[in-house]
Parts: sequence; structure tokens; C-alpha cells
Amino acid sequence: MSDMNRRLLQVYSRVLGEDIWNQLAGEQDLHGPLLIEVPAAYHTAKVKLMVVGQQTAGWGHPAEHSIEDLLDQYRRFMGSLPRQSPFWQAADSIYSCLNPDGPPGGFLWSNLIKVDVRTKRPRPELEELICSTGLLQHEISITQPDAIVFFTGPGYDQRLRATFPGVKEQRVNDLHRLRHEELPARAFRSHHPRYLRQSGNRQVIPELKTLLGCPPTPPC
Repeated sequence: MSDMNRRLLQVYSRVLGEDIWNQLAGEQDLHGPLLIEVPAAYHTAKVKLMVVGQQTAGWGHPAEHSIEDLLDQYRRFMGSLPRQSPFWQAADSIYSCLNPDGPPGGFLWSNLIKVDVRTKRPRPELEELICSTGLLQHEISITQPDAIVFFTGPGYDQRLRATFPGVKEQRVNDLHRLRHEELPARAFRSHHPRYLRQSGNRQVIPELKTLLGCPPTPPC
């Protein structure tokens, strides 16, 4: 087990042992939490990337799954390629352009909100309770990504600001550059790729790649 994964396991064991999860055990239709595991390829990636989504969409349950169950679910999911949804196509494409010679799947995926209710965003008081654990902040601190992309869209900006109090946002076309002491220099917030595809804003992902430092794509 790598040092990063050992430290993550310590955090998960401590946080999931707190009373908060006992309170959630009886919550109907709650799924999660999403717990991450660092793959070996992440350590060798030239640019270490983390992609952060909104919330889970059916992912275990603290009363029914152990930490190892949840980590194994993450491990198996991240090892399944190719993935066809707009989110995963964008994530895989960004990782590949930052690490053209790197092994596949060498990036991290996490979520701004670590659980869901009926595959949707939890109600505000439950969301606040979950996010008070600071799981995402611990993951970033331990894994030290060089770049983070938040595919969360404007509907989650309030949660993003609560997660990183005092975060500075700079609008760059359809993207937001984020500056905060807990985030790397290359940190951006974008609309969710599904929305980008549905709205026809296909130029956003290429713009994001350029801002992250990907080499320009030669014209066809």
C-alpha cells in the first residue's frame, strides 16, 4: 500500500467511525460515501490530475458497505475502460493530453458532495452534515494534485465556496480559474460535460486543456 493510500485509509477510518455515520445509517435511499484510492499510475504521471464531480449517483451505503468494499468499488470502476459518458470522455481526454505518454487511468476522481439520495443531490441539511467531514479537502491535501478540474457547474458554486472559504474566482471565457491555498495553481471550474454537450458548448473542453497546459493540437 502506498503512503498516500495509507494516509487516506487513516482519514476514512477516523471519519467513518464518527457519530455522523451512525446518524446516516437510517437515512433512506442514501448512497455513498465515495472514497478514493490512488492508482500506481498516478505516481508516475507527469501532471497529477484530479477531476471532481458533483455528487454520487448510487454508490454504496455506510451501513451496508465497509471501507474496503467502497475502495474496491472505486478500484474496479476506475479500472474499467473505455467509459462513454460525456463526463468520463472529458476526464480521460484531459488526462491523456496532460500525460500523452502516461498509462491509462492515472488520475483521481472525487466528488464535491460525497453522497447522494435517490441518485440526486441531498437536501441542504444533509449535504452540510456530509461536507462538514472535510473528506475532499483531506484527499487533496494527501494526494497533492498538480491540476484540479471541478465539473460542477454554477449550481454548485455555493458549496464550492463553502468547501474552500475565501476562494478567488477569475472568469476566463466560459471557465472559472480558482485560487485558494488548498488548491493547486491549475484549478478550474467548468460546467458539467453533459451540459456542455447538450448546450453545444464544445469549445470549452479544448479551452480548458489549453489553460491546463496541454500542448496545442495540430490542425487536421
